[in-house]
This record gives sequence, C-alpha cells and structure tokens, in this order.
Amino acid sequence: MNSPIVRFGIIITALLFLAGCTPKPAVIENGNINTAPTPLPSPTVSATPSSSPASGAPVTYADYENGAMGYRIRRPEKWYWQHLMKNDIAASNPAVTDYFMADRNPLPGLGSEYLGMLVIEVSGKTPADIADATVDLEKTSTTVGGSTANRYAGVRNGYVVIEYQFTKGSQLYRLIFTSADGAPADAAIFEEMVKSFTFTR
Repeated sequence: MNSPIVRFGIIITALLFLAGCTPKPAVIENGNINTAPTPLPSPTVSATPSSSPASGAPVTYADYENGAMGYRIRRPEKWYWQHLMKNDIAASNPAVTDYFMADRNPLPGLGSEYLGMLVIEVSGKTPADIADATVDLEKTSTTVGGSTANRYAGVRNGYVVIEYQFTKGSQLYRLIFTSADGAPADAAIFEEMVKSFTFTR
C-alpha cells in the first residue's frame, strides 16, 4: 500500500509530466514541422515606396563598409538591405557599377523602378545623363564625404525624393531617398546615412 506522501509525489510527477507535454501549435515551414514558430518577415514585396510605421520605434544603426567602392556609412540596423555589384546588375542596368539598398520592408529587387527607401548608386554616368531625374526638384550645394555635392529635394510622381549627387574619379555617386509619405523620421534616417558617408580610400 502506498503512503500518502508517495501518492502525492506520483500525482505531482504526473502533473509536471503532463504540463511539460502540452502540445505547442505546429506550423509547417519549408516542408518541416516547427512546433515553436518564430515570426517571419512579411513575404509581401512592395514595388512602391514604403510608408513609415505607425509606431515611432527608435532606429539603431550599424556600420557598413562597401569595400568594392571604398566607402563607409551608418545604415539602419534592423532594416532589410542588399549590396549588388556590377555582375549582379549588368543585365538590368549596365551603366551602374554598384548598388546599396535598404528599406524597412522586404526589397523588391532589380527590375522595379523603386529599389528601396535608401539607395546608393555608383555608376559611370554623368549628371547630364540623369538630368531628367532631378529636373523638377529643388537644387542646393553641399558637401558629402569631403566631396562637393548637389542636393535635390521635392516631390516626383507623388513621392518625396531627396537625392545627393557627387563624383569621385570617374564614378558618379547618387544617394537617394524615396518615400510615399515623406515622414520626417524617415528623412532623418536618410540624412544620418548621408552625414556618415566617408571614403575609405
């Protein structure tokens, strides 16, 4: 005959066992059953400029160095970003040497007119080649990374655009901000990236 203490121990053990074996909701990810799903980024890829989120969550930055083009910036740490070099770009835009793109939403990729909220384009183009892209924007002069630059700002096709252009050697650098709503917080993130731009060679 079991004593009350032994029976109590058995009951507690059984309850602990059952509590530990409570099934978790299962989902199928990439053909595998995952009983502890982690939140995934939205698979929706927007081909239009993104809007700022409703929450005013603070943005943290990470240092990013583009060794191929010899520059360093601070980028939004938790945003989606991508670096594409000439071999990746040649089929869609042969005049462009290098792209850096960042957005809080998944990036649409090449082939879309909108590449991301923050874009750095390096190319063999001249300012005259892309004059149509800035003809309706207000122009001022400034300095970026020690280089004399033109800053363009305004609204194009219903989107707020800020663009910096400057050359180094035979390369034209374009730092471009495109936003559906032109939220000041997003523009400030872009300006932080521009302010941090420095050449490493």
